[in-house]
Amino acid sequence: ITKATGDYIMFVDSDDTLCPDAIKVIASIVAAGTDLLMYPVNGVFAEKRHEISAATEDKLEITRLEGNRELVEWIYTKYIPQFNHYFSVVNKVFRAKTIHENNIRFSTTVSLGEDQIFVCEYLTYARSLAFINYSFYYVMIWPSDLRASGLGTKLRSPEDFLHNQLQNYNALIALSDNSGVDCVREFASNYILDRMVTRILYRHLNKANKSVVSVSEIAAFTAKQIKPIVDKERDGIRRQNGKVLRYVLRLIAAGYAGLATMLAYSYVNAKYIAGKLKRR
Repeated sequence: ITKATGDYIMFVDSDDTLCPDAIKVIASIVAAGTDLLMYPVNGVFAEKRHEISAATEDKLEITRLEGNRELVEWIYTKYIPQFNHYFSVVNKVFRAKTIHENNIRFSTTVSLGEDQIFVCEYLTYARSLAFINYSFYYVMIWPSDLRASGLGTKLRSPEDFLHNQLQNYNALIALSDNSGVDCVREFASNYILDRMVTRILYRHLNKANKSVVSVSEIAAFTAKQIKPIVDKERDGIRRQNGKVLRYVLRLIAAGYAGLATMLAYSYVNAKYIAGKLKRR
């Protein structure tokens, strides 16, 4: 980033690709002036051959927004961030001047979710947005045996998981405070409540993952580290997707970390065993 000399900065992961003429079309759009350009992401399977058509301007519908509050609210409502790459840097083009003047960089204190932290900080300073309904970017989807060894699926310690999640949560809270957009605060609550259960409890308690952390250690971690956060975000429990997830959170909030852990253990391993039986 420090060495970048262009007017705009974009990122491409090493195993992904852009459609032909993407840079040419993107350059013509940002020439009109915008702090942030966003577009959808498509996926291509690594083991299949794909024909990716070139980008042309006549295919594009462009939505433009002005004002920080307006664009942040749009991203976290109209764009439906739960189902889009709202958090990623790969489907965005950033104005270099905004990055350089505000010294925006990827956090070196996290190993998961650094994209979301970068985007949240950038959105604090963005004043205009252009969204295109056309995907220039193609994410490579690898076979399941290769995906299982990726950073996103790595089984981290509960402490490491929670550290990364809290850094992302704090970035979302800061964006909500700076932009004055309440729905970002709600999204932050949903994010931390979901991730603590699905990424820490569910993953470590699933026998398939062969965690070295015992069930009793997970229960103790839940009581000491997770419960204070659940207490703080108690109002968000009712918004969580999944009946079991809500029950686990309610048990934690009520002070029954051991019962919450056993419920999570039973749930994930019942699914694991059912999956094995189905494959047979």
